Amino acid sequence: MLPLPWNTYSKCFQMGAQSAMEYRVDFFIQLLSGALPMVIQCYLWTAIFRNSSTAVVFDYTYSQMIAYSILAILTSRVVAAGFESEISLDVKEGGLSKFVVQPFSHFYYRMFKFLGEKSIRIAVLVVINAIVIVLLRITLDFEWKPSALIGYVMVIPLSLFLNFAIYYCLSAISFWVIESWGIFATFTLLAGIASGSLFPIDVFSEPVQRVLDWLPFPYIIYFPVNILSGKVSGFGILSGMTIQLIWTAAFLGLSRLLWQAGMRRFEAVGG
Repeated sequence: MLPLPWNTYSKCFQMGAQSAMEYRVDFFIQLLSGALPMVIQCYLWTAIFRNSSTAVVFDYTYSQMIAYSILAILTSRVVAAGFESEISLDVKEGGLSKFVVQPFSHFYYRMFKFLGEKSIRIAVLVVINAIVIVLLRITLDFEWKPSALIGYVMVIPLSLFLNFAIYYCLSAISFWVIESWGIFATFTLLAGIASGSLFPIDVFSEPVQRVLDWLPFPYIIYFPVNILSGKVSGFGILSGMTIQLIWTAAFLGLSRLLWQAGMRRFEAVGG
């Protein structure tokens, strides 16, 4: 990785922000596409709780479960990657060649562009999250504390960087697999389930939960959403943030090794 020429990479950040503004209709369509899963989840859990003999299911009250289902989907939109297909196309069509001949780090280019895109979208989603929390408080008497909101805001950037590191590492597979979109789609689906974006991982059996606890995915969505709902606090937040940092460092280190190996295979044809 090359030293940071901040003026250059600030332009990358601006490019990402401009891209987010240019494709804002696409962003809102993606956001609205999350409405259907929210409705399905609400109907599903309403039916489950109505037919349950207890007020607590999987250690969640009804208001906590509905809040989790909605906030998990919104959080997944905040931390989503989406750049892996662009990298795959660059490798396939030779667009990556400009990073070979110029003193310009592809990692920092991709990271700052990613952050630029997220800066606009996070601003919108923060407002939407705030509105959702207020509505949940009014309609379902969902309880939350200001300290929980502070904890959520603290861990979301770490979740964002962790997801970026995972997908940047995954994108290196493009050096070995020409058509990698199927791998990306399958991984995204499985990672979504393992991260708790569809439902809390508490619904799995204890052996599955123990396995997931050793993986990075729960710390992307499940962990921050449970902070906001008050199920994780104090030392649990600090412990989770530490694990997030460890996993991020591990994936960044692995991605560096994979990219170095991949660049030795890369043939700059076209571009």
